[in-house]
Amino acid sequence: MIKAEKEISIELEYLLHKIAETEEKLTNIVANKSVSKEVIQPLIELSSVLYQKRNENTAYIKKLSVADDLKSTKEKLSLVKSEIIIEVCNIINNKIESFNQIVHKDGRRSPKIVLTEKNYSYGIEDNTGTGEAYTNLITFDLAILELTDLPILIHDSMLFKNIENSSIENIIDIYNVFGKQIFVSIDEIEKYSKETKKIIQSKKVLELTRTKLLFIKDWRKNK
Repeated sequence: MIKAEKEISIELEYLLHKIAETEEKLTNIVANKSVSKEVIQPLIELSSVLYQKRNENTAYIKKLSVADDLKSTKEKLSLVKSEIIIEVCNIINNKIESFNQIVHKDGRRSPKIVLTEKNYSYGIEDNTGTGEAYTNLITFDLAILELTDLPILIHDSMLFKNIENSSIENIIDIYNVFGKQIFVSIDEIEKYSKETKKIIQSKKVLELTRTKLLFIKDWRKNK
């Protein structure tokens, strides 16, 4: 950009010099009262070229200015985004930690979400167990449900199969007092505590057994 601007300045200086020379010749000719078209034409052409180059130079300077403004605006936007992302992370992680303390009363580390403009990660470092992953997912869902306008939450039975019973019992306690509607599909409730079974039985809408199927046709059997 600097090189191009320098080249334009040199060309403008040259044109100004040529115009000055032509104007001097024109003045001498006019003084002698012998002006001709052949003399005037070079001046007109040089003036036209000068006008064009001045416009190009002005446009180039404006382009540099706009480029600088755009770069500055992008940097400010990126900074604002980073600040907002950090704030959102802190709010979500604080809520996750509060639920984690209820689910794991033995003081286990809380999962954390890390957000960037282009990526994210969630979990507990050095702990990738299936049961812990499902527990972390449930605590994340609960945090988002409480922090946003989402009206309901649905957790299928597959989430609970690898989670230890005591953690599930604590999760059921959270479900029971939550201010929004939560739908849960859960199996084998006999393995949970008396209090947990009581909550599940009192809140159930539908109960299925080997003989009480959801559909009239038993899809487990061959045709």
